[in-house]
Amino acid sequence: MDILIESTKSFEEDIAKLDERDRVAVIEKINHYASLYLQSIPGFVSSIKKAEQSNDWVSEEEFMRALDALED
Repeated sequence: MDILIESTKSFEEDIAKLDERDRVAVIEKINHYASLYLQSIPGFVSSIKKAEQSNDWVSEEEFMRALDALED
């Protein structure tokens, strides 16, 4: 599972200074730990698998609204 993480401008500038091999290693580590975190959320993996099987996806806008509602 690849994870998209919103990063800061300073992070982007810092990672750009790395050579290709180190940049790839950093991105792999970020993806690894982000995946571990997401897998630790009860029911997350099963809900993703269920959505994949039923092709039950929502738009990014709808997803963000649902996230905002959780914060309230």
